[in-house]
Amino acid sequence: MIFLPFLHFFSFIASASLAVFIFYRDTRSLLNRMSALLMICYSLWNFGDIIVHNPDRSINTDLVMMMQNIASFGWISFASVFLSFALAFTKNQNIVRKKWFRIPVILFPLAFIYLQLTNNLSVNPVRQPYGWSIDWSDKVWTYMFFTYCLTFTLLSVFIIFIFCRSLKNSNEKKLSKILVVISMVGILAGTLMDIVIQNIGIHSIPPLTNLMVFIFGSGIIYAIYKYRFLSITPTIAAENIISAMDEFLILLNQEGIILNVNKATLASLQYKRMDLEGKSITAILPQDDPIADLYRKIIDKKVFTNKEGCFQAGNGQCIPVICSSSPVRDNLGSVIGTVLIARDITERKKAELALKESNEVYRNLIEKMPDGVYKTSHDGQVIQVNPAMLKILGFVSKEELMGVSIGKELYFDPEDREKLTLEGINKDLISYRLRKKDGSEVWVEDHGWFTYNDSGEILYHEGIIRDVSERKQAEKELIIAKEKAEESDRLKSAFLANMSHEIRTPMNGILGFADLLKNPDLTGEDQQNYIGIIEKSGERMLSIINDIIDISKIEAGLMKADIRESNINEQIEYIFHFFKPEVEAKGMKLFYSNSLLARESVIKTDPEKVFAILTNLVKNSIKYTKRGSIEFGYEIVQADERMMMKFFVKDTGIGIPKDRQEIVFERFIQADVTGQNAYQGAGLGLSITRAYVEMLGGKIWVESEAGSGSAFYFTLPYIVAEHKPMVADNNLAFEKSEAENEKLKVLIAEDDETSKKLVFTFAKEFSKEIFEARTGNEVINILHDNPGIDLILMDIQMPDLNGYEATRMIRQKNKDVIIIAQTAYAQAGDRDKSIEAGCNDYISKPISRDKLMALIHKHFNTYTNKSSGDIRTNN
Repeated sequence: MIFLPFLHFFSFIASASLAVFIFYRDTRSLLNRMSALLMICYSLWNFGDIIVHNPDRSINTDLVMMMQNIASFGWISFASVFLSFALAFTKNQNIVRKKWFRIPVILFPLAFIYLQLTNNLSVNPVRQPYGWSIDWSDKVWTYMFFTYCLTFTLLSVFIIFIFCRSLKNSNEKKLSKILVVISMVGILAGTLMDIVIQNIGIHSIPPLTNLMVFIFGSGIIYAIYKYRFLSITPTIAAENIISAMDEFLILLNQEGIILNVNKATLASLQYKRMDLEGKSITAILPQDDPIADLYRKIIDKKVFTNKEGCFQAGNGQCIPVICSSSPVRDNLGSVIGTVLIARDITERKKAELALKESNEVYRNLIEKMPDGVYKTSHDGQVIQVNPAMLKILGFVSKEELMGVSIGKELYFDPEDREKLTLEGINKDLISYRLRKKDGSEVWVEDHGWFTYNDSGEILYHEGIIRDVSERKQAEKELIIAKEKAEESDRLKSAFLANMSHEIRTPMNGILGFADLLKNPDLTGEDQQNYIGIIEKSGERMLSIINDIIDISKIEAGLMKADIRESNINEQIEYIFHFFKPEVEAKGMKLFYSNSLLARESVIKTDPEKVFAILTNLVKNSIKYTKRGSIEFGYEIVQADERMMMKFFVKDTGIGIPKDRQEIVFERFIQADVTGQNAYQGAGLGLSITRAYVEMLGGKIWVESEAGSGSAFYFTLPYIVAEHKPMVADNNLAFEKSEAENEKLKVLIAEDDETSKKLVFTFAKEFSKEIFEARTGNEVINILHDNPGIDLILMDIQMPDLNGYEATRMIRQKNKDVIIIAQTAYAQAGDRDKSIEAGCNDYISKPISRDKLMALIHKHFNTYTNKSSGDIRTNN
């Protein structure tokens, strides 16, 4: 067996040489690289067996296992490399390049090489006459290795066999058969000698699978020289190119009969070769297709280029193509057929359709969008605009606008043109004015850009314009409103300073003269003068506070009109008699005019607000008039098809300058701001008056000249009320009853000592017995113990139990006792809230004697004089 090492050595040299030769021929071809790797595996396998199958007695087991391990790189990797070779040979190179394929064909050999190096595959070398035999380990890894080798190798042979059957080229077909035969011989012989014989314990026959590789190598050498395997010939190259083409290639004879087609044609049109070859080209040309007319050109041997049409596929679908033809000539130059080359343009057609639809969407978007879109030349001529642009500029048609010079006619101001510099238009947004067709201005916001040619020159101006005229107007109004707010803030500051003065002044009189009253040496006349000053100062302060409360109610929307019957004549007469002494004291005359009969002067309105309006206007006239006369009254006029009462208050006072006649009705404004210290007041009266007039459905205005007096006018709807006997207003003066009626038992519920003393003093005039309570619970207890109480003057804000809660509890058992609520809140809705809780009436603080006596007269029809005699109290 001495010849075995030499046989292995020869196989090693032959395999290594063949690998070098293959690389030398072409290293870029994947098939060449796989063939070379296959030869390297064979050479490593034989290199190891030079020692393993050497009978030399000097060789020990360590050297044998080392060489077996070296050889394992070849015999383990052989199956993976052979599978890659088979895929490359059958033109499935794309699979070899896939990651999912590369990972297992590399990891499997590496794993088994590792098992071999760690003595988990071949083990226990035993000396034999021919060298050494090595057993397979009886582990699962061994059987996994056998499975890997046989699976990969048989799969490779199967792939080559299937490929061989599909080939038409004779050279490739013969070459495939050679590879199948030599592969099967190597597999069968190797399996028999290296696995079967060794596993049944026959060690006298050496494992010679690697020598069977010599047969495979010999077959490849034969294929190289006989069939130019691993070489490129024009015929093979042409066949490979045609086979790999994505375009359709159809070969026709002179009669238009299909002789041959490439794979791309069969795959795209879904035909089998037998379905087309031998058939007329008209089999795939629809009759109504433009290419069908070219059939005659093919028969007439005419050439055509890039004609669009469609081929009919096997499933009946029409495949759009672009087609060209070329004649086929023999060696003598005679036309013997035609080659059709066509390209599937389905994706291009889809893209064209998508582009068309996209352009349609874009066109509709441009046409229907509310913003103007424009495209102009660099010299200022309109090229394209949308309907919104025409609407913004007031033009009817695009042609009409195209005749307009943008630079000369559209820009409202030369400064607007200057904004559209290169630097300006490259900003995100610029605002400027354009001139509309009718000459008016329109503010626009322009998002524009320049379009350049390849030389960097400006071709077009393009952009989107939005009409922002309303926004600009709103911004302007916002600035005006801001200025007004700032002015209002300034006036409020002035008002607060004025208010501080207005409150401190009467407070100074009240506190100062109250201190003087402590002087025991005062005469009776001085005391009465001081008391009168204190009373006037208190009335002045109360007027200021009432004005502040009223303006706050108006601002908060809490002031509501209480529409009911009101006798205007009575109010006019009352105001006349009320102010006449004050006017005459200043040496002036006071006149009034009421032109309606008593029944006709009763209208539907808010009597309290009418009284307040007239009172404010008359008081203003008295304040600003030093000599002459004051006249007030009304007349009936018609305005906007409605009957109105037009009231007037005229005086011969200082008058109002023209520039201040509108603002005198604003809050915190007096007609003469510079000299306002000469006249007392907070500047709220006319503002409240205007609010009342507008609340009642009228309007107010003034006619005046500085130094010539003023005439204030206001109107109210003239709605005559149904005739009823009129009752004098409770707030007006009333005559004392001559009859002396029975006096009352009164319960005063008040937690503030000062207020309680004041009410107690007033109540002595009409009371025969007075009870006092500081809390709601005390009220309930006193009433329980004294059920004969006639009147409760109920303070709303008390500790323990407030007036509302106490009233509700009282009404559960006593429905008859008269309860009059008294509160310092003076807020809108207090009266309704009190009535809802169960009170009979309501009076706000500070409580005046006349108002309280009017309520007593209203609910008890009685009035008592001051000489009330002895009064019993519960204190």
